[in-house]
Amino acid sequence: VLGLGTQFTNGATGDIALEAALPQDEPDCGFASSPILPPPGTLAAATRLADALPALPVSGPATVLIEAALPSLPTASDGNMLLAQFDGGTDADRLRVHLQGGGTSLVAGRVVGGAPADAMPLGAVAAGARFAVALRHDGAGTLGAAMTGGAVQTLGGGLAGVTALLLGNNRAGVSPLFGLVRQARLFGRALSDAELLAAVA
Repeated sequence: VLGLGTQFTNGATGDIALEAALPQDEPDCGFASSPILPPPGTLAAATRLADALPALPVSGPATVLIEAALPSLPTASDGNMLLAQFDGGTDADRLRVHLQGGGTSLVAGRVVGGAPADAMPLGAVAAGARFAVALRHDGAGTLGAAMTGGAVQTLGGGLAGVTALLLGNNRAGVSPLFGLVRQARLFGRALSDAELLAAVA
């Protein structure tokens, strides 16, 4: 509740100007999201920059475990939501796990030369439901992944030169994750199949 008050001498006239600014929630998301605030001192519409975490350095085999919940699933026009990717500094060649726009299943796979090379459905995601997913890189390009309630999936073919892990978006910033990440853990080794299943259980 906002309370305002002022006083005037009896018979006097006055002029009051009240300026107020409030955060603006992102449109079309169905719930309150990150606020959009203009630069200080300006009264104009502003666009929030995509939330972006810095790339984490990776050397050799590694596994990332993510526990998350998505309040809503992306439509076809929304595009993909990326949970994690291992890469060598660009989006051209990478190992990733993402939710495709218009779909309901998490998918893991490779991008080679800028084009998706393959994809492994890991399991369905329901809006608002908690899930865990693990993405494994063995250091030689073989990808392993599993999610809650699913089996371990693997892909070969090779993708050498992995040096970084990105969470929640790709390098171009066009596949942002819109949801809650409860936990993200990075292991400096490739977990075994049994360890992957235990981690996402």
